Amino acid sequence: LTPTRELALQIEQEIKKYTYHGIRCVCVYGGGNRQNQIKLVTSGVEIIVATPGRFNDLLGCNVITLNSATFLVLDEADRMLDMGFEPQIMKILLDIRPDRQTIMTSATWPPGVRRLGKSYLKDPFHVTVGSLDLAVR
Repeated sequence: LTPTRELALQIEQEIKKYTYHGIRCVCVYGGGNRQNQIKLVTSGVEIIVATPGRFNDLLGCNVITLNSATFLVLDEADRMLDMGFEPQIMKILLDIRPDRQTIMTSATWPPGVRRLGKSYLKDPFHVTVGSLDLAVR
């Protein structure tokens, strides 16, 4: 999951560089042609890159099911929360199978992201890339 259509499309292009042996990836997002996106998803895919709203839309009409999902990536979790996607993210986290592996990325680690991680992640660990010293000099 990612906050914007533009980022979702960019991620899809990067994933497609690494897909092989019939692994299929599709991108679904609000503002795109819903029927075409449904057609792509129902043709069978292993990876779905999506914005939270469209993902929940397709989940709600049973186009997507999470019973076999083993990985969930929340990219730019801080931005998704800033944009008001917390209810959609929480619904997905409640619907997905409990033994999935979840990755949350965030440029910042604000209280909302920490709370989300603490509430829905099992045995989480924090990886910091780069400096935590973000003060302007």
